[in-house]
Amino acid sequence: MIAPLRSLSRGFGSGRRRGGYRDYRRYGAYICQAGRAFRNDPSHFAFYADSEVKPEIAAVLGRRDQLLLTPETAQQLREQNEAGLAAVVAQLPRDRARPPERAHQLYLLSPPGDERTITLEQPIAHASSGPGSGFVRGHRYTSLAALKHQPRTTAELLRHEREN
Repeated sequence: MIAPLRSLSRGFGSGRRRGGYRDYRRYGAYICQAGRAFRNDPSHFAFYADSEVKPEIAAVLGRRDQLLLTPETAQQLREQNEAGLAAVVAQLPRDRARPPERAHQLYLLSPPGDERTITLEQPIAHASSGPGSGFVRGHRYTSLAALKHQPRTTAELLRHEREN
């Protein structure tokens, strides 16, 4: 099971526009509010942005919840041999990307081009009408098996989901 396909156009958090895909490309992580629950402990994250499912399906390399974005937290993570998470925690406040005094949950993800990242042949285009047109409403889950069929549209992806 892979985790949600998240839309860039939907804001969350403090009312500022944020995008899961933009964060993934910038930080190599999925960043959300502390305590957010995901079904079935996802092994991968896919991202929906710009009316398409992006081709990078990133593997989850690590996860921590209830993290304050402070230098102290970054140092603790380094001491626990969590250098990747520490780097994200250190960078987010420098970029003023998240409030440091609020707890967050971080999923460290495999970067684009990494052997652990599944790369589709092309993005999956959003079907503007008919099956697949309501594809992303908040979070959406799908399977790696459905994605491995290399669907060209969200309608095809839905068909492959039903087959599995």
